[in-house]
Amino acid sequence: MNQEDQAVIPSLNFFHETAMSIAWRAYIAKGLGDVEKSKILYAEALPWETRAADLVKDHHNMEPTRSVLYRSAASMAMNCGKYDEAERLIKIALEGTPPPEIKWELRDLRREIRKKRKEEVWQR
Repeated sequence: MNQEDQAVIPSLNFFHETAMSIAWRAYIAKGLGDVEKSKILYAEALPWETRAADLVKDHHNMEPTRSVLYRSAASMAMNCGKYDEAERLIKIALEGTPPPEIKWELRDLRREIRKKRKEEVWQR
């Protein structure tokens, strides 16, 4: 890891830890049946995780951290119904060099998003 990579770590950790703290509350709310509160909290966590991921967007040598952060942000976007944003984040993650396992998880997440879009269309 070079000095430029090391310089982003403190901010990355702050943004990621903030996002995960909020996302944990969203996960609990969903588990308790409060889907609307869960969506609100995931929407609140999303910009924090996106900021963390964007800090390493061009740091392709920081895989798998880079792709894992984008996968996490995409999951948060999906969980609050921001499907376009989720797909955008997945695309960025796949532009890097994610390990095969993460690549498959990103593709699975994309399929899940597309399935949710179809379900919402049918519910209207």
